[in-house]
Amino acid sequence: MTDQELLYTMELTLALHHQSSHQRTLIEAMGSATAVYENRHDISHSFEHLSPRLAETVATMERFKQQCENELDYAARHKIQILTRADDHYPARLRDCEDAMLTSTPSTSSVSLALDVAPNAGATLRPNL
Repeated sequence: MTDQELLYTMELTLALHHQSSHQRTLIEAMGSATAVYENRHDISHSFEHLSPRLAETVATMERFKQQCENELDYAARHKIQILTRADDHYPARLRDCEDAMLTSTPSTSSVSLALDVAPNAGATLRPNL
């Protein structure tokens, strides 16, 4: 996966933080998070069943770009690998969940890090002790 695809996957995760099934549907239908991003302003034309509010949310997903770039920089500095559903190391049991998040991080020794997405708070890496 390219860095750009990871960035757009993270942006989509934040934009649709409580709608993981929509996240996956958009990525599967468009072929990639990059394709969703590149077509975000015309997404309602491709998906007529998409609500206007959801289409607007996708159209403005770039508002999370700086935050996601900061998270990627932090992960790189601390040697944290961010996984997506497309990665072989993404937890299998999580992949099977209908509402599984698009991104995760693998366990590192006794401390594992998870992408914590909270409403109005964005995504932060937090230790799970």
